[in-house]
Amino acid sequence: MTLRILGFPVTFHVSAWIVAAFAMITTYGRDLGASVAVGLFILLSALLHELGHAFVARAQGLDPVSILLHGFGGWTRHEPCDTPRQQIVLTAAGPLAGLVPGLLVLGFLRIHPGTSPLPEIFGWINVGWSLFNLLPMRPLDGGFLVHAALFLVGLRETAAEAIIRIVSLLTLALVCYAGVVLGRQGILPVSWFFLGWVALMVVQRNVRWG
Repeated sequence: MTLRILGFPVTFHVSAWIVAAFAMITTYGRDLGASVAVGLFILLSALLHELGHAFVARAQGLDPVSILLHGFGGWTRHEPCDTPRQQIVLTAAGPLAGLVPGLLVLGFLRIHPGTSPLPEIFGWINVGWSLFNLLPMRPLDGGFLVHAALFLVGLRETAAEAIIRIVSLLTLALVCYAGVVLGRQGILPVSWFFLGWVALMVVQRNVRWG
C-alpha cells in the first residue's frame, strides 16, 4: 500500500503490518485500546523517523525522495550525499524527528498527568526507538553516523569500513547480552522477536561470507 504523506510517497510493506499486529497481540491485556495503540504508535514512530530523513534530504536537494516502511522500521530513498557532513545531518534528522516529540509529550505529562495511558505510550515508543536507532551499529542510523564521522576525520574507506564493521558487531553482542539479562526479568515476546530481527540485519550488513 502506497500513500502520499506530506508530499512524499510512503509505501507500507506487509512486514510493517505484521510487526504492528504482533506487538498488539503480545501486549494484549485488560486494555484492548492500549494494545492497539502500541501497534499503531510503532508505525507512527517509524513514519516520523523517516519523515525526518525525507525533509532533510529534500532540503539538501537529494530528490527524488520516497519512504518505505517495513518490519525493521523504514528506509528513506534519496540520491547519495555529497559530503560526510551532509550525511551526518541527514542521518541525525531521523532519530531527532522521533526523539523531540516523544520527549515533549513525556515532559508535558510530568507537569500535567493525564488519565489515559496513550500519550505516555506514544512518548516512550518514540524515545525508545530513537535512542535505540542511535546505537553504533549498521544498518541503524548510529552506525551510519559513526561511518560518516570516520570519513569526516580523514580515514580512508577501507579503514572506516573495517572499524564500523567491528563496532557494529561488538555493539550487537552487548545488545544481545542486555536482551538475555532482561529476558530473566520477563522481557516481552515482541522484544525477543525484534532483537532477533535486529541481529539478523546487523550480521547481514557487517559480515562478509566467503
